[in-house]
Amino acid sequence: ALCCAPLLAGAAEDPVRAATPALRIFSGRDGLPENAVEGLALGPDGRLWAATQDGAADYDGRTWRVENLPQKARSNFLRCIATGPDGALWFGRQDGGVALESNGTWTDFSAHLPPAAQMVNTVLPEGPGVRIGPEKGGLGTWDGSHWSWITSAQKLPSDKVLSLAREDGALWVGTSQGLARVAEGRVAEVALKGVPIRSLLASAAGLLAGTNDGHLWRREGGVWKEEGLPSAFKGLPLTTLLGTED
Repeated sequence: ALCCAPLLAGAAEDPVRAATPALRIFSGRDGLPENAVEGLALGPDGRLWAATQDGAADYDGRTWRVENLPQKARSNFLRCIATGPDGALWFGRQDGGVALESNGTWTDFSAHLPPAAQMVNTVLPEGPGVRIGPEKGGLGTWDGSHWSWITSAQKLPSDKVLSLAREDGALWVGTSQGLARVAEGRVAEVALKGVPIRSLLASAAGLLAGTNDGHLWRREGGVWKEEGLPSAFKGLPLTTLLGTED
């Protein structure tokens, strides 16, 4: 299910309302194709898109519209979603690689990807193309015309890619066995060896890396230091990191 907490009109006049934001939970009864939501993104027209375990849906503020993927019979299970600089939406699939939605038209990339890269954990749109992190196969890059790959044979810590982020012109790749910095098409640095990097966030205070077992690391001045987190996070995967203005 999906929870939304919009600001309340008139909350400034009522301190009780200001302290208790409205909360609405969307489920299949409201039009979502599935209650398990794997990712969210905003489309170019401001619509909210949800990537679920049974297809995509977009919300116009009133109703949900279900969008089935190309080759739905193969897999309609989505693992991630991201909006590109041109407003196009990229979806990572449980089976079928990646799919692109642009101005109502879908493009299916499953035939262009090797069998090992059909399950995609993360996507990072760049320019006319996209970077993908599959369950197997290493880092994939689509430049708008062809695919290229960086794998463990080129010193990537693992071919299972879990997260991606761009910071200061360098690409950071989180894998099941550590973190790699990729520059000029090659692995330039490996850090946090043996640590599964589930999430990444490039922030003003440095690059943050969340692990599968509840640890948070920060890279500042080229040095990695672990951040202290409440004990409640111990053993839990840090699946997503989101920056705030504070």
